[in-house]
Amino acid sequence: MRIPVFVFEGTVGGNLDSLRAMERASTNPKIRFHPVKGADHVSVLAPTARLIAGKILRDGGPATNITFMEEELNRPFAK
Repeated sequence: MRIPVFVFEGTVGGNLDSLRAMERASTNPKIRFHPVKGADHVSVLAPTARLIAGKILRDGGPATNITFMEEELNRPFAK
């Protein structure tokens, strides 16, 4: 795998245990696992998709340099 893969999951209910299990089992440094605080398995989708789309649109280099910070992922769910 030459491109990064990102896996997102909410920390409220859902499949956080599965996210952690996949993270432990993975030996691929290109796969990044991101728990999103305050989101659940479904609510994480729309805000995270908007964040991803914006980063893709701004990524104009020959190779992707997209990263995700915990704070920006959690922001839509902060109370």
